[in-house]
Amino acid sequence: MDGIDLIYLGMYDISQSVGLPGQLEHPKVVSQLEECLKIIKSSNKFAGTFSRDVDLCKNYKNMGFDFIAYVADSYALTSFYSNFSKELDTYR
Repeated sequence: MDGIDLIYLGMYDISQSVGLPGQLEHPKVVSQLEECLKIIKSSNKFAGTFSRDVDLCKNYKNMGFDFIAYVADSYALTSFYSNFSKELDTYR
């Protein structure tokens, strides 16, 4: 696969494909992830995925992932503005 440097695994896609939507830490999902990672690494490509928390980031790094996207932008923005709104409420 000349011209492709990184293969990104969609964790939610994997969990959906094994019938466990959103259960990113389920053993069946993790098993599929590990299998995909082996294939990617055997192709001498970088492997990437997504994590929704710091502990999963650490796990994925230890598994051998080279790129880990942390928290979706929609979640980050919602969280930020929710916390901001709560702080503003303390001034009422």
